Amino acid sequence: MLQESLLNISRVQETHSESEANALLEKGWKLINIYTGSFSVEYDDHVNIYVLGKPDEPVNI
Repeated sequence: MLQESLLNISRVQETHSESEANALLEKGWKLINIYTGSFSVEYDDHVNIYVLGKPDEPVNI
């Protein structure tokens, strides 16, 4: 089921940086998902990937 709060997302960005994710959240972006990724086959080389969405700016008519 698609959440109504995600209907107005105009841009999606992934990052593995906690500080970048927090900075985007402070700017009003929405956290869509967090998943674990890896850049190699080593078990200890896993990182969290943050998926964030930027809401559309409201349009005044």
